[in-house]
Amino acid sequence: MRRRWRRGTEAGLALDALTGPAMLPALPAFAQLAVGTADRHGTRLYGADMLLQLAAVPGAVLLAARHQSELVGGIYGWLHEGRLSLWASGVDYEHDLARSVYTWLMTEAPRWAIDQGAHTIDAGRANYQAKARFGYRPHVLRTVIHLPGHQLVTANALTRLSKRLGEQALPYLAPGATW
Repeated sequence: MRRRWRRGTEAGLALDALTGPAMLPALPAFAQLAVGTADRHGTRLYGADMLLQLAAVPGAVLLAARHQSELVGGIYGWLHEGRLSLWASGVDYEHDLARSVYTWLMTEAPRWAIDQGAHTIDAGRANYQAKARFGYRPHVLRTVIHLPGHQLVTANALTRLSKRLGEQALPYLAPGATW
């Protein structure tokens, strides 16, 4: 991990922490990366439309990894009450630095969060094996989602996603914990 972080840094990766309206121009490109990454892990449930709406949520942040001003990866999340919650990540797998970008971001995100006064980091869901290498363990997180009207397709997709995430997390949960 240190080697990949160092290689990314030496190659010129730079962190661009975008909040509020400043993140809006980068969201379409990030959404493409995030959807591609989520598809690789079987966890896609969002797109540019959702990311654009969530940008208005207080504390929303896009931690963008740039190489020569080009977006090569990013992590979307929220900083709230001393907690950085990472939610969606995306990597340009066609870029020469693709092998270093995710590791570099997962190293830079806590550094940025600490500089902002955060004391807790939630590394998000999915990709548990990679996150375990960073010392993160999954924690059960429940979210209430209000669906206006009867939306069986969306409700079923959310149920399947929760089940799939739970199955993926099981080997990494604390002993005795359930999803």
